[in-house]
Amino acid sequence: MITWTGFSRRVSRILQEAFSSPGTEPERVAAFLIRSLPRRPIIAKDRKDIEYFLQERGIKEIIHFTRIENVPNIMKYGLIPRKHLENTALKIVLNPYFTDSYRFEKNELANCLSFTTPNYRMFFRKRIKSKSDSCWAVLSITPEIILENYFECTTSNSASSTCKPSYGILQLRKLFSDVNLRKKLAVLPSEPTDPQAEILEDTVISPTRINKVYVKDQQALIWLQERGINALQKNTFFSPRHDYNMWKQKNIFTGKNDYGAVLKYEKPLR
Repeated sequence: MITWTGFSRRVSRILQEAFSSPGTEPERVAAFLIRSLPRRPIIAKDRKDIEYFLQERGIKEIIHFTRIENVPNIMKYGLIPRKHLENTALKIVLNPYFTDSYRFEKNELANCLSFTTPNYRMFFRKRIKSKSDSCWAVLSITPEIILENYFECTTSNSASSTCKPSYGILQLRKLFSDVNLRKKLAVLPSEPTDPQAEILEDTVISPTRINKVYVKDQQALIWLQERGINALQKNTFFSPRHDYNMWKQKNIFTGKNDYGAVLKYEKPLR
């Protein structure tokens, strides 16, 4: 699990100082943050393996869903982990909309992301609670962020007590393992075996790394356009993945060490 480190404390301190400086215009704060925030890089020797992995799987997008009210500030300041947003100065200036009062998986220091499609089970529960799809947006982030920033990932929902986050190429491969299950589910090479697999990333993600904003309906599209943000409608991101019947029983996928067999099976599909 991503925890408080010297890096985390440094990020928190810089954010706190930037937003609590009297008389500082928001635009200057944004520029300062992009220029000054530290990055926790991945281990250099792993970069080539992870880059090849992204190409091998054909992963084009890393996904994050959020309330639409948060999008203008995300596109200005970046995607900031919740723990930092809870600091008093940031809370006053950014007024973030939290979708829950408590993070049960205790990953407040991390941005929770997904490969290729949203974690639809979690997304569905939050949308039902809000009683509207118009107040939600899905961000498409360039997958290269995991070539730059330290991350951990889980094979299933990170809130599960049996699903522990871990770093590295071997853990990434476990997200796309179990050749027999992948055959049964007919998932795409770019889709993790379990639709609730997560990427946990603790560096503030720059707005330049956010390629697209997706919404479901015209109302949300207009709301963002009025605030100078171009968005696209994509209904499939607001629907369950095609293999949802398999996951109705709250199955927890822990991964296997058969990635070689997965590649042999999926090679003809690419």
